[in-house]
Amino acid sequence: MNYQFLGRHPEPILRSVTLWPKSSGEHGWATLPHVQRLLALSRAARIPVLYTTGQPEPAHGPQFLKSRRAEQTPIDTDDQAIVAQLAPVPGEAILAKPGPSPETR
Repeated sequence: MNYQFLGRHPEPILRSVTLWPKSSGEHGWATLPHVQRLLALSRAARIPVLYTTGQPEPAHGPQFLKSRRAEQTPIDTDDQAIVAQLAPVPGEAILAKPGPSPETR
């Protein structure tokens, strides 16, 4: 879960998508405690945790333009960063991928 899919803070979906077109709005933010619990249980069970997110892209590249309203959001915002509340712990990998699926070809 990265900021591109949540926006920067919980807000109604119709407001959120005006700035972050791929956002899930306040409903996405409401899932954070559940994902945190899943992460905690996985770590306690020593199940490997792997994160995927998009590759950083130059400002105004094609994915950048699809993920935000560039004229309304700061360019220095890292859309692809994992939401701080779900941040990886040392030893967990982040796979930066060029497309929507983590599979490789």
